[in-house]
Amino acid sequence: MLRPAIIVFGLVACFGAQSARAQDSAAVPTVAAAVALRNSGEFAKASEVLREVLAREPGNGDAARLSAQTLYWMKDIAGATAAYERAIAQNPEDTALRLEYAQMLVETRSNLRARQILEPMMTANETRARAATLLGTSLYWEGDLAGAAKHFRIALSVDSNMADARRQLHEIRSIAAPWFAIGTGALHDDQPLDRADATIEAGVFVNPLLSIAARVRPMRFTTGGDSPASTVALGEVELSH
Repeated sequence: MLRPAIIVFGLVACFGAQSARAQDSAAVPTVAAAVALRNSGEFAKASEVLREVLAREPGNGDAARLSAQTLYWMKDIAGATAAYERAIAQNPEDTALRLEYAQMLVETRSNLRARQILEPMMTANETRARAATLLGTSLYWEGDLAGAAKHFRIALSVDSNMADARRQLHEIRSIAAPWFAIGTGALHDDQPLDRADATIEAGVFVNPLLSIAARVRPMRFTTGGDSPASTVALGEVELSH
């Protein structure tokens, strides 16, 4: 009679051990769990899970990158910067990490540090297009249109599908293009005084911040009857910074 009881006890003990192991496994924080929390908008919880993962696996590059990115999404710029710097020190060959950090730096106007990270990446074909786009963006936002356009052209020569580079290069070309315009006008007054005029304007950008334009405006006045017409012409040069 004792043997069945012993067998039952053994099964219960075995089941209990397996259940405990399953609970312990479920309680272990994972990168996948953090990603699920991020996708549901629970950034603070995701950040805590990633910290636990890194405490257990300090060399986990994916966890380090996601942790820094999550802090940035939470607008903790100082915390994200420190996390990215630690991650780069531990994973110096992780190009995805470097590009992601550089994007944050460009977006937060930390352009000097961004360039320190991006310029070495211009020599590798697999990172050159993205690095050139980010460098061009930083120069564009600083007002260096010529330097920005150069980097965007480099990016597109490597990867013609770089939408950010193509869009911003088109903007620069539109902003800095020379222009030429013609306009006409007419006015009738019961004095009587009639006026007809034309405006001709042309301009060019000397550099990205300095433009020069010239305008000529001939005007013809008539008073009706046999009075002779009068013609006046105005000329104007405009320097704009």
